[in-house]
Amino acid sequence: MCSLPYSHVDSSLRALAAQAEGFGRLAIGGLHGPIYHVTTLADDGPGSLRDGCRRKEPLWIVFEISGTIHLSSYLNVSSYKTIDGRGQRIKFTGKGLRLKECEHVIICNLEFEGGRGHDVDGIQIKPNSKHIWIDRCSLRDYEDGLIDITRESTDITISRCHFSGHDKTMLIGADPTHIGDRCIRVTIHHCFFDGTRQRHPRVRYGKVHLYNNYTRDWGIYAVCASVEAQIYSQCNIYEAGQKKGTFKYLPEKAADKEEISSGWVISEGDIYLNGAQACLPKEAINGCLFHPSEFYPTWTMESPSESLKEVLQHCTGWQSIPRPTDQVVGFNNHNSNISPVPYAHVDSSLRALAGQAEGFGRFAIGGLHGSLYHVTTLADDGPGSLRYGCRLKEPLWIVFDISGTISLSSYLNVSSYKTIDGRGQRIKLTGKGLRLKECEHVIICNLEFEGGRGPDVDGIQIKPNSKHIWIDRCSLRDYEDGLIDITRESTDITVSRCHFSGHNKTMLIGGDPSHIGDRCMRVTIHHCFFDGTRQRHPRVRYGKVHLYNNYTRDWGIYAVCASVEAQIYSQCNIYEAGQKKATFKYLPEKAADKEEVSSGWVISEGDIYLNGAQACLPKEAIKACTFHPSEFYPTWTTQAPSESLKEILRHCTGWQSVPSPADHPVAA
Repeated sequence: MCSLPYSHVDSSLRALAAQAEGFGRLAIGGLHGPIYHVTTLADDGPGSLRDGCRRKEPLWIVFEISGTIHLSSYLNVSSYKTIDGRGQRIKFTGKGLRLKECEHVIICNLEFEGGRGHDVDGIQIKPNSKHIWIDRCSLRDYEDGLIDITRESTDITISRCHFSGHDKTMLIGADPTHIGDRCIRVTIHHCFFDGTRQRHPRVRYGKVHLYNNYTRDWGIYAVCASVEAQIYSQCNIYEAGQKKGTFKYLPEKAADKEEISSGWVISEGDIYLNGAQACLPKEAINGCLFHPSEFYPTWTMESPSESLKEVLQHCTGWQSIPRPTDQVVGFNNHNSNISPVPYAHVDSSLRALAGQAEGFGRFAIGGLHGSLYHVTTLADDGPGSLRYGCRLKEPLWIVFDISGTISLSSYLNVSSYKTIDGRGQRIKLTGKGLRLKECEHVIICNLEFEGGRGPDVDGIQIKPNSKHIWIDRCSLRDYEDGLIDITRESTDITVSRCHFSGHNKTMLIGGDPSHIGDRCMRVTIHHCFFDGTRQRHPRVRYGKVHLYNNYTRDWGIYAVCASVEAQIYSQCNIYEAGQKKATFKYLPEKAADKEEVSSGWVISEGDIYLNGAQACLPKEAIKACTFHPSEFYPTWTTQAPSESLKEILRHCTGWQSVPSPADHPVAA
């Protein structure tokens, strides 16, 4: 007897996170947020689902009540949410869920029925949403579609869902004018399309992988390939009713092309029952089609069979299963007096780093779902080099099979979903540095940076528009400009356990007063050792920065600088002065959209000042002008500053001689 994938995801509440197969495999939902309890079936108000979904912080949403929620308007779901219906029976009616310009959403074990009104879908995903997983939902009888994925929304998985009682089931790709939909990538697997009329799915432009689905008794066609669609249909069951044509091709004209064209379908291992006709083109089209293995290495699939049919008929859609217990992810010993440097568990296996940063960078997963890339040469470029791996577009976990110095002739650009993992070797980068430009989900661990030369050359330069970055256990010294610069609307970054030495302008957060977009920036710096560096530990413009359990000693001008509109929360740090005693400096500047000149604000909580260090805090109350970290993340590991903490930070920050852990690949 066959079985469905994901049997492990009900072992604990948050075991769903990042476990989807296919294109949506990176979706973590509300993994790092607190639990939000839905206690009412009301459409809005305290304790309602709508109230939870509109909140900006990550949340794992569960239900304490069963019944029907009648939505009077689309319910907008913000980023980093899990809507988890396990343990109750929740049905939506009236309208549906809208995922608009959001990311990392998981929707699990819900029912959708009876949506009415123009353009009302059960789940509408548009525009520009990504990293979505819809699992074990029952959907039927909506005015428009059951699930629509359009307007450049991508990296989505739909699994174990039951679709019934409907006409236009699922649309992927809006219309021929939206050529941006060429970026769309969707996986649909182990779903049951139960007598629905058409669109299982209909696809324009996007890449869609269908596997181990059961589609029966359609009314027009099963799957439709419209303009430039690429559909890889693998080991599905197509059982016809009166209509026998399985695949339909609808030619349309792309807005930027002269000719009319339809899409392409590859059928591999599918079976066609009750006279179903594949209707595949006679000419070879392999050159026009992607293969799923280009994007993800593994997926759970079996040959189609009667037993698979039976499982899909009974085990898809909403299921009566208990809600698992929660095993909180992360640390919860805030203000403990006994904690050592955090992250002891991240060396237990190679990929245990992923998603484990504290603070604003806590969502960074790096190359968690990618294959291993082995750096086998210290050359600046070419096969086996670090630069070669970093430019590849797929997720990669990059490790080193060699120790030594890599002399960079130019900035090394790091693309999204990369982990550069120096554990097990000793790698030093010199000449130039790493540049994280318009990328996301990057982890940089256990490297040395020294001797960068040239104007605007930083050890690690993060700009523009990069996010979800974690820099851990790196040693940085002696660069022409900064050691780490974070500017131009780059945000959600953690810098931890790093050693900074032999340098002047150590770390800049926020470009200059003209870049008011830097108000979005959020950075956590913790358990770092600023060892005699002259200034900027850090210097901040506009952004929100949480500093905790760092040791800064013998600075040359100041320790920390708050420039225009900076909000700095300094907590349980050790500031030990040398000749210069002033710890905090305030540099007034004029924001580009303001008339008055202003500096930033610093809150100091639990810091200690040694060797005559002077806090230089303003006398007036400024708490109303400064954020508190708990507004953004619930837990972090900190202890009261002490001599023992100083000793730990002197010896356990920066590059460490630690072995490379064994790899336990993440896949079902």
